[in-house]
Amino acid sequence: MKDIWNLQPGTRIVVEANQYGQPIGKEASKLAKFLSTIARTGSICPLNTKHWKHLSKYVLENILRIVHVCST
Repeated sequence: MKDIWNLQPGTRIVVEANQYGQPIGKEASKLAKFLSTIARTGSICPLNTKHWKHLSKYVLENILRIVHVCST
């Protein structure tokens, strides 16, 4: 995951999607692993939440900000 967390600014990893919008291909597994590191990091995502729908708007916006920063 170091390769994603340490991407140079402007570098992107293109993740293909199927007709249902589901990630596919080699890069899909990188995306899944990256998102799982966010989900397992208590300082980013509370570990006592059983479902993402129960996360506060603030936490969700912070997660999206992290994903966006790592992808721009």
